[in-house]
Amino acid sequence: MFRLTIACALILIVSTLLTIDRSASAQDNLQLQTHTTVNLRWGPHAGVSRYRLQLASDRNFHDIVFDRVISGNKTEVNNLAPGKYFWRIAPLRKILGEFSSAGTIEVAAPSLSRVPIIPSPTPATSPLPTNSIVTTGGWRAAVGDIARPLVAHLRSRNAFDVVGTNSDGVTFALDGASGVALWRFRGRRSVTSAASPVI
Repeated sequence: MFRLTIACALILIVSTLLTIDRSASAQDNLQLQTHTTVNLRWGPHAGVSRYRLQLASDRNFHDIVFDRVISGNKTEVNNLAPGKYFWRIAPLRKILGEFSSAGTIEVAAPSLSRVPIIPSPTPATSPLPTNSIVTTGGWRAAVGDIARPLVAHLRSRNAFDVVGTNSDGVTFALDGASGVALWRFRGRRSVTSAASPVI
């Protein structure tokens, strides 16, 4: 892990410090840039502090992207569109000096790194109890204890309903899909009087 961190840090440092070092007579070395900021450097001329820098999209400098006067022997060029560019410099004394040979820069379109999709681990599940909503059909109805529920086609032959009588003697009909009570019936209890009949 430590070696991987150092390697990643070195890659980041190297990629951010990527510059194009050129001498005043630039060679035709093709350098691939992966970002739109390019650092240009060239060898200084004796007694010269300012240079004219031209950047063009063609080798003959007919389509000039910019033409700047730079103090010092390095500059940073930002926001270049992807493509191939040519650059050259000329020392500025009292008169404009001769331009150097053209150097080449290639700005690549930034690549989108793909983030790997890591599936989330499935949580360990324990078996569901028998009175769970999931194991009993996904719904519950508060009807009390029904010893022997029956499945019946009460409304149509395409739908199942549940019929049962609870321990209090109440008979229910429930919708098999939702658990909604369709009807209930409480049987009459026989009324017995504690007093004996008078004859």
